[in-house]
Amino acid sequence: MVKLVLLIHWLLLLDLLDAFAVVNHSPFLQTVTSWLDEEDIFWHEQDDILFPTAITSTQPIIEVISYNKCCYYLHILQSPKSVNECIPATCARDMTNYIQYLNTKHSNDQNYTKISLIHLHEDVWNTKTDIVQSRLRIRLLGPTKASRIYAR
Repeated sequence: MVKLVLLIHWLLLLDLLDAFAVVNHSPFLQTVTSWLDEEDIFWHEQDDILFPTAITSTQPIIEVISYNKCCYYLHILQSPKSVNECIPATCARDMTNYIQYLNTKHSNDQNYTKISLIHLHEDVWNTKTDIVQSRLRIRLLGPTKASRIYAR
């Protein structure tokens, strides 16, 4: 009986650690998710296999539902520190094309939620933070909650 109780406690601890698994990811992912929390934007890390196996990215994807019920996937692209950390050159393009294919395929299905994919590059976030955050606010919260719209 004691062993069973210890096993249950251990499993609960593992579930608790899984709930906070985002801490083990890159500092950039933590930066983005902290900003989403500050803006009261509900998000969760995408665990499901969304893309075909031919399209692989080791970078995390965050799912966000916007004010108008569109589904946004934020592809968090940490700046690579070595050649081994680089994603394949065609990965972002292939991911975008696949999302476009899904939206086209289900265009007549009224129960289908349109998906948009946004690639967030760490270096762009760091150099143009106000612009990136403003554009995300417009997309995710709508024009009434965004304070300023930046042009190109």
